[in-house]
Amino acid sequence: MDGFKTCTTAQLSQSEKQGICALFQEGYHIEKTLEHFEQEFTNTCKGYSYHCIYKKDDRILASFCIVPYEYFINGEKVLFGLSVDTIVIPEAKLGPFGVADMAAETEKLAAEDGCSIVYGFPNDNFYEYCINVLEWKRIGVLDIYLVPFALGKLKKGLSILNFLRFFIILFLYLCKVFSSSKEVAYPISKNDTELFRKGRYDKRHHFVKLKNGTAVYTLYQESFGPVAYIIDINPLSEKNFYEAFLTVAIEVKNQAAMIAYPSSRLPFGRIIRPLRRYLPRRLHLVACGMNGHELPELCRKLYNWRINLSDFDVR
Repeated sequence: MDGFKTCTTAQLSQSEKQGICALFQEGYHIEKTLEHFEQEFTNTCKGYSYHCIYKKDDRILASFCIVPYEYFINGEKVLFGLSVDTIVIPEAKLGPFGVADMAAETEKLAAEDGCSIVYGFPNDNFYEYCINVLEWKRIGVLDIYLVPFALGKLKKGLSILNFLRFFIILFLYLCKVFSSSKEVAYPISKNDTELFRKGRYDKRHHFVKLKNGTAVYTLYQESFGPVAYIIDINPLSEKNFYEAFLTVAIEVKNQAAMIAYPSSRLPFGRIIRPLRRYLPRRLHLVACGMNGHELPELCRKLYNWRINLSDFDVR
């Protein structure tokens, strides 16, 4: 049947799931398999996610999704909803407020199921729409902590500088040795459960053991070269931060031009933190209270969030 449909993942037909995957590939030119779809949207604290789709002639032309996640706000467990994979192709002809209507319906369903806060990291094209039309709040832009590594991966003429990675490893080792092992606490953080990891990670992700914790990273091909992105560090401490960079540096060898950890501002970090205007993409965090509720004041400041790529990104 043509028109809008708002439902949970379990209420989508197999053909509708396949249609969303096809739409994702058409809109973003990134393959999303049915297996990945099920992994992303069913390995949640609810066992499903929330969707609003628009169909015409049995073809899905627009999709808006919210994935439920458990977070802690000052130790109290709260259900958040992550807005992901918003896609509308021109053929949908929904007008300037079509996505807003889809968002409202999806949020209503999520709120009725216990979600109280919706958040997301929209791309540059969707960011202004979130602020000006959906009226979500600007929370902030993530910082990126990075070290250059195999610079020859950026440009062949820079291969002569690849030897510098040995000095980088030494630097990271010294930083690890002389850093604090005290865990950094944030008022807002995700509930990092086995179910969360099952839904978030796959064979593209690599777990590394730290002396007093774990880290996870992935190799990602950016337009300018390969980057080893550190996705998460648990528990987060200054010592684990440097040990994660050190361990990943040794493990990736010369496969990555640089190693990067995008996150909210850290109270430490003696490595490069580029000015935001030089970042290849700004990672904007936006959020809003659901079902007519105001966004808690604590959630309006980025420094209250312990947030990184594990909270949202598809890398």
